[in-house]
Amino acid sequence: MCLAVIDGWLHLSLRTVDRERNAGHIARNLGGRRGFGGGHQALAAAQIPLPSKNHNDRKIRALVRGLTGRFLKATGNPNEPGEPLCG
Repeated sequence: MCLAVIDGWLHLSLRTVDRERNAGHIARNLGGRRGFGGGHQALAAAQIPLPSKNHNDRKIRALVRGLTGRFLKATGNPNEPGEPLCG
């Protein structure tokens, strides 16, 4: 999973070689009721609108932590800390 904040939206991209994990299903669950998500078994995406244009970094970090935890739980790795790819 990788993610970015762009124009008031949190964008997630999922890729896997393990088609049994079904990236599209995970993306739909991560998108939740507020956002959108979908895709296929090996690749998927989700977009979640941020609460307002005045969103602050602390709220975004909390949202990212929550989504990361849900992603790791969905992939069977709930105790993995995740690893940032860039700062």
